[in-house]
Amino acid sequence: WELGASEKNLFGWGKTVTGSHRTNLDRTIDQLVYEDYQLFGSNVGVTASAANLSDGSEQFVQFDRGYLSLQDPWSVRVGGGRFSRTDPIFESGTEAGRLLHQGQWGDLEVGRAVRRRGGHAIRLHGAYRMRDERVGVDRRDFGVVEVGVRALSHRFVRLTHVNRFERAEDFNLGTESYGTVGLSSPVLGGQDDRVTMLAVGHHQGFRLRDDHFMLASVTFAGRHEREEWRNSQTEASLRYLRKHTLRRALVGKLQYRHGHNLDPEVQMLLGAETGLRGYPLRQFEGNRSLLLSVEERWFVADDLGQLLSLGLAGFIDSGFVWPESKVVDLSDLKTAVGLSVLLGSNRLSSRPGVRIDVGYGLNPVEGAPQWVFAAGSDLTF
Repeated sequence: WELGASEKNLFGWGKTVTGSHRTNLDRTIDQLVYEDYQLFGSNVGVTASAANLSDGSEQFVQFDRGYLSLQDPWSVRVGGGRFSRTDPIFESGTEAGRLLHQGQWGDLEVGRAVRRRGGHAIRLHGAYRMRDERVGVDRRDFGVVEVGVRALSHRFVRLTHVNRFERAEDFNLGTESYGTVGLSSPVLGGQDDRVTMLAVGHHQGFRLRDDHFMLASVTFAGRHEREEWRNSQTEASLRYLRKHTLRRALVGKLQYRHGHNLDPEVQMLLGAETGLRGYPLRQFEGNRSLLLSVEERWFVADDLGQLLSLGLAGFIDSGFVWPESKVVDLSDLKTAVGLSVLLGSNRLSSRPGVRIDVGYGLNPVEGAPQWVFAAGSDLTF
């Protein structure tokens, strides 16, 4: 849960100050955030945040002059911060321990558009990134020089009653492809070993109609050090939307993730809060996960009493996470069915809304209940 207040026009200057108290599954956070989208009347924005955590603290500041449109020729970003927290480790839905995670970081990135047209652009960027982290007994010091390229096209459709009731949302059915390569070495301020970091990805929209489409994505990120890949993560996903009527929609998601030689604090988890409703929070963990979800949504009423919007949904979820010691076997998939109540308030909250799920696990798990109730404001629907 979260309670906070925000002033979006401080002293009439157009600055934003937000204070909040938030409790999530891992920690309690008291946070103060300052945002100025036009620093000294320029196109440079600044965001500064200070947070006190129940298990540590976090501070950062970032100056960002991002691309303002596909026609914009350049961007620049400078930022840095530090943090201290404990990362939980889960086994069979139970917290098995915590790892102390401390670090500081800094980024300097400059981008340049080498092709700018009405519907698409090609952009290059160069960056220097500093990472100094301690995770348990593991030390990671990187000074990274990075270069990258990104090609993107825009083809937006605007719809209501998908995730935010009557508030319109933009969905990009265009394409985006990117690739970045980074090198860290002692000469660049990194640790003793030479490390190469790689990230590539492609996102593609497939339009059947403006209210009937699919969004596909394939990404890879990892680092190569000591003659092997570490913390490499590959993900392929497909999202589906079909609007039957203005207030009724069918949505679906297919997602596969594969991790190799993951860092100790990185886990692939599935449970009620990560899309496998009908099973307890973080019930399954490993390094390869598959999730299939289909949901029919009915948006019953908008802005009741100018305060609350109401919807209902029925869902089927199926998924599993395989530990490294097991091969992927589709017979291991766990399936759940259930109903959801969807609540929204565009006047009271900037979040998409709250959902209340009641799920039933069709494949019993020893020691876990078959009926699971879950609710939260961070669960996107």
